[in-house]
Amino acid sequence: MPRLVRQREAGILKRLGGTPLRKWVFLASKTLSASVLVFVEAALIFAVGLVSSGVAVVGSWWTLGAILLLGTFTMAALGFILSNLTTSADGAVVAVHAVYIPMLLLCGAFYPLEALPKALQVVAKALPLTYLVGPFRSVMVEGTGLVANGGDLLILLVWMIGGWVVAIKTFRWE
Repeated sequence: MPRLVRQREAGILKRLGGTPLRKWVFLASKTLSASVLVFVEAALIFAVGLVSSGVAVVGSWWTLGAILLLGTFTMAALGFILSNLTTSADGAVVAVHAVYIPMLLLCGAFYPLEALPKALQVVAKALPLTYLVGPFRSVMVEGTGLVANGGDLLILLVWMIGGWVVAIKTFRWE
């Protein structure tokens, strides 16, 4: 989302703000654009994994796609919030890393949440990436469906909706 801050610094967003373009449409278009990139990257990662190491996906590809889309929209909303809170592109990069790296380390992507100390487990369960990684792994490795991951996906959906509400409310053209 540093790009959004750079566009704000360059006055591009100010010019867009003078058009009838609504905030939510602008943010949604940015998110859809990023979603295409995320799906291409994920496809490449899966292709390399399938070819090089024989990784098998047990669950439905469609379910994985739906979870990835929900996660992308959730993380985009959080990125928009961070870009709204920062005033410089350099500050946005620092803010993104300050949030992303701890979230990535605590979400269970690299090791089970149960391996964390209890205090960090509590922190991990407050982070949205935990509720993306868990269902994604569950569908991919165990072949579960959306219903089996309903609780986690509901929490992720709440994060997404809340994030979008805050992102749209705090978005500024200037």
